[in-house]
Amino acid sequence: MNIYHLVTAAVIAAAGVRVACAEAGSVDQPSAPKTYCNPMPLPGIPVNSGCRNGKPSRTPGSSYREIADPSFLYDNGTLYLYPSMGMAWKSKDCGATWEQIDVGVYDLGYAPTAVKHRGKYYLTTGGSQLHVADSPEGPFKPIGRIARPKVDGKEMSYDDPMLFSDDDERLYVYFGCSPRGGIWGIELDSKNPLAFIGEPKQLIKFEPEEHPWECKPNRLDEAWMEGSWLTKINGRYCLVFSASGTENDTYAMGAAWSDSPLGPFVKQRNNPFLRSTTGVVRGTSHGSIIPHPIAKDRFMVAYSILVGNRGNFERLVGFDNLRLDANGEFEVSEPTETPQYADGSGAVPWYRLPFTNPSRPEATDQNLKTWSPIYEYGAEPVFKAPYSGVIRAVRICWADLGMDYANGAVPGPYKYLIQYRFNGKDGWKTLVDRRDNEKDLYIDYIETPRVRADEIRIKVFGAPKGITPAISDISVFVE
Repeated sequence: MNIYHLVTAAVIAAAGVRVACAEAGSVDQPSAPKTYCNPMPLPGIPVNSGCRNGKPSRTPGSSYREIADPSFLYDNGTLYLYPSMGMAWKSKDCGATWEQIDVGVYDLGYAPTAVKHRGKYYLTTGGSQLHVADSPEGPFKPIGRIARPKVDGKEMSYDDPMLFSDDDERLYVYFGCSPRGGIWGIELDSKNPLAFIGEPKQLIKFEPEEHPWECKPNRLDEAWMEGSWLTKINGRYCLVFSASGTENDTYAMGAAWSDSPLGPFVKQRNNPFLRSTTGVVRGTSHGSIIPHPIAKDRFMVAYSILVGNRGNFERLVGFDNLRLDANGEFEVSEPTETPQYADGSGAVPWYRLPFTNPSRPEATDQNLKTWSPIYEYGAEPVFKAPYSGVIRAVRICWADLGMDYANGAVPGPYKYLIQYRFNGKDGWKTLVDRRDNEKDLYIDYIETPRVRADEIRIKVFGAPKGITPAISDISVFVE
C-alpha cells in the first residue's frame, strides 16, 4: 500500500468533498492531493470581460469563461499565479491545490506579470500600468504607467509586458504583441521603474520562411507573435515567445538564448518546444517559466489552453514540467492531460479508462468545444467502459450551458454525485459526493478511493440559477 493512502480523507472532506467509505471490503482512502491534472482546477475562474458586472454580452447566451496568459511567481514556499482577466491564486503544494486570493486589483487585464525587485513586488496590468506591494498577495497599489520609448519617431506600446529583475538588481521590460513586430526589450530605471534607460531593442524577429510554425495555419503571410517571458538559466538568458495567435490549435512556445539580457538572442535549435494541437489540452502557449521549487533539474511552465467555442478568447490555463536537453536548451515536449506528480517527478502511472455513453458522446470525446447537457429529472447518465480498472482520480470539465450575465445566469457551484459499480453484480456505491459543494469549480479534479469499476454514473443535484448543467469532458483515471 502506498504511504499516501495511509492517511485519512480528512483533508479532502474538509474541502467539501465527501469520499466513499469502505464499502464491501477494504478501500484505501486518499490523503491530501499529491497530483494535478490539466486544465488547472482553479476556484472562481472568471468570465470574459465583456459580460461581467451585469454588462450584456455581445450575443445573448454567449458569456464564457476567460482566463489565460498565466504568470508564475514562487516566493517563500508559495506558488502564485497571476493570469489575464482574474485576480490571483496561490498554492502551498506546487499546484496540487489552489486558493483564490484578492490582491487588491479586481481585473488584471491581459498578460499581467509579477516580479520581486529590490524588496518590493511589482505587477503589470493593462499594458504599461504598474502596481507595487510589500507582499505577492498585495494589496497592490497603482503607481503610474511606464514611460514609452520611441522608434522612428513613433511612441511604442508595451503590449504583453514582462518584467525581469536580474541578479544585479537591474530591471528590464520585454514586450511585443503584433503580426510581424517581433519581441522587444528595454532597461528600466532600477530605482524608478516608470522610467526607461537607453533605447528599445528588437530581440526576436518574425521569420516565416525559416520558422513556418510562427505563422497561422497554412498562411505564411499571416502571423501573431506575442507573450514574451525571460528567465535566467545557468548564467544564460532565455527569452520565450508565443506564436501564432491564441485562437489557433497550433499556438505554441518558442525560445531564444543569449549571454546578455538585451541580446543578441539566437532561436534555439528545436522550436517550438511546447505544443499540442489535439485533445482537451490544446493551443498551449503564452505563459511563464520558473525553476521547479522541488525538482531541481526541472522547470515549471504555465500556459494558456484554447477552448474557443463561444469566442476566440474562451480559454483555460495549465502547467507542466520542462527539462534541458544536451545542448542546454528546452527539450521539445507536449503538455499533459493525465495526472502528474506535483513534486515534479513526472507522470503518474494512471491512464484514462475509456468510459462512453452512446446518448452523450460529447462528454467523453476529449474536446472542450463540445458538451452534453446532463440534467434530466430522474435520469442518471451511466458511462460504461469495455474493461475495468482501479479508479484513482476523476476530472470533470463543466460547460456552463446558458450562462448569460445580461439575464442573471452567472457562475456558481455545481452539486453532484458520482457512483460506480463493477460487473453489474453489486449495487451502486459512492465514489465522489459533492452534494454539499459551495465552490465554483468550473474544472474539478479529485483523487478518489481505490475501487474497481467498469461503470460510473453522475447525478446533478444543484447548479447555478439559469444554467443547464453540461459536461464538456469527464475522464476517469485508473491504475
